[in-house]
Amino acid sequence: MVDADRVSEPLVVRSWQPGDRFHPLGMKGRSKKLQDFFTDLKVPVALRRLVPVVAAPEGIVWVAGHRQDERWILTASTQRCLVLSAGEESTGEGV
Repeated sequence: MVDADRVSEPLVVRSWQPGDRFHPLGMKGRSKKLQDFFTDLKVPVALRRLVPVVAAPEGIVWVAGHRQDERWILTASTQRCLVLSAGEESTGEGV
């Protein structure tokens, strides 16, 4: 969940791009290259492009399935929240 009043639109879902940085929740405001984040999590290079990234004009909001950017976390003053979720990609089988 992110603070809907602090996130600007449009939000886009994309794969990571070289040079992407974000402020992972728990790093006390410090930024980290997404490439280094994936390396720390031992995400294989071949799979990194498959990890969805939700981005606003100001930067990455959420690395789906891994970590959200702390710039948009809920606070005591949050009045509206935006719920982001991701599921497994459908293969169309068994539908």
